[in-house]
Order: sequence, then structure tokens, then C-alpha cells
Amino acid sequence: TINKETTKLKPGETIRLLDGKIQRNNTSLASPSWINGKSNFESVPFELVIEEFERQYNTKVSIQGFDTSKIFSGSFVHDNKSLALQSITQPFKLSFKEKENSVKMFTFKND
Repeated sequence: TINKETTKLKPGETIRLLDGKIQRNNTSLASPSWINGKSNFESVPFELVIEEFERQYNTKVSIQGFDTSKIFSGSFVHDNKSLALQSITQPFKLSFKEKENSVKMFTFKND
């Protein structure tokens, strides 16, 4: 239910709220990926991926020199923080430095 509007999903349907708008899609997955310990994203702003990473790993992420509105498609696992970081940073060629409860992501500028 969003804004008093209830939507019932059938098998194979997905829904998401992005910028206040409801988006319906289809999926070929037999069950939600989070049930199997994985977050999966299809064409979403990178900032939403970061929010989910922060939630899953109870970690604060800061990003320098990168536009987080860029679109991301991919996934990360919930049981290996280093592997998850590689999964979300490599597509954009981002580097990262990891501390206990924080991560800094950044780009290298070629001079």
C-alpha cells in the first residue's frame, strides 16, 4: 500500500517506488533474491544501491567525485562485505577504502 493505494502482485510481477512514481515490471526469478541473501537491481539510481548496502551491512558509505544518480544494474551478496563492495564498485570503476562501520568510495582522476 502506497498513499492509500493497494497493489496486489501476481507471480512474476515486481513493483517499486522511484521518485514518487510506481513502476511495475516483470521478473523471471522464481522467488525474491533477498530470500537467498542477495540484493538485485535492474536500472536503478546508484544512490538506492548504496542505501541498500548501508542497510544490509550496517555501514555508512560516503562517495567522493561520483554522480550517484547514474543507473546501476547488478547485485550484491549479504554475507561477504568485501565481495559486495567489489560487485557494486567495479561497474563504475570506483575504488573504496573500508573501515569497520564505514566505507569511502571515490574515483581516480587521470592527469
